[in-house]
Amino acid sequence: MRKPWDSKSKAMQAPRQVAATACPTTLRKIKLVVTSGLQPDTYDIVSFVTRHGDGVKRWAYAVDDVEGAFELAVRRGAIPIQKPEQQKDDNGFVVDAAIRIYDDSEIVFINYDNYKGIFRPGFSEPV
Repeated sequence: MRKPWDSKSKAMQAPRQVAATACPTTLRKIKLVVTSGLQPDTYDIVSFVTRHGDGVKRWAYAVDDVEGAFELAVRRGAIPIQKPEQQKDDNGFVVDAAIRIYDDSEIVFINYDNYKGIFRPGFSEPV
């Protein structure tokens, strides 16, 4: 019998926060990451939760051309947060970029074509 969800978790590179990922076993097309601040000075997380309560800060969309999606969004008035950049580890690399959509919320454009890990660089199988 298959489990509907495989959970994978790892403390992220920042030592004051933790993230857990969950991926459907059948399609592996939805990747959910829940992040929580472990200490009050984890500003980005704590600040968002203080202002909005629990919620979604980042929506990520897998795209074929991160740079093209980012440039088109900025040309149409989006506020850039992070220009396209590559992150890599032993499993390959991802390219991502981010724009602000409203208030503190963001859209991330990401390409996983050259990455074979469970989520993205910085995440690994649980120990």
